[in-house]
Amino acid sequence: GTWAMQPSVRLRRLWAAARLICLLFAANTLPLGVVALVEGVDYLGAAANLFAGSCALLLLLAFRPSSRRRMHALLFEHLHFDDQSRAAAMVASMTGGITAEAALQSASLNF
Repeated sequence: GTWAMQPSVRLRRLWAAARLICLLFAANTLPLGVVALVEGVDYLGAAANLFAGSCALLLLLAFRPSSRRRMHALLFEHLHFDDQSRAAAMVASMTGGITAEAALQSASLNF
């Protein structure tokens, strides 16, 4: 419909929401862990809060667009995609709704 968002806009909002949730979770758990550790009340709870908050901060860093681009590049590099497959995957992701194989066939027929 006319109110439908494009997939890239939806994904940007989804990633922004995921980063916000990680930030709020880390902001909630890290201080609780530090306070419990300093007061010496509950070492297991303090360790759990510090671990959970640290994981949330790592996810926050991993969910940044530049980090995601680096991870995708590493995956492409380790999977040894050839240039045709990489180009077909890029075309498929830009146009949406078709597989990389269909994009590769379409590109070979048209170009």
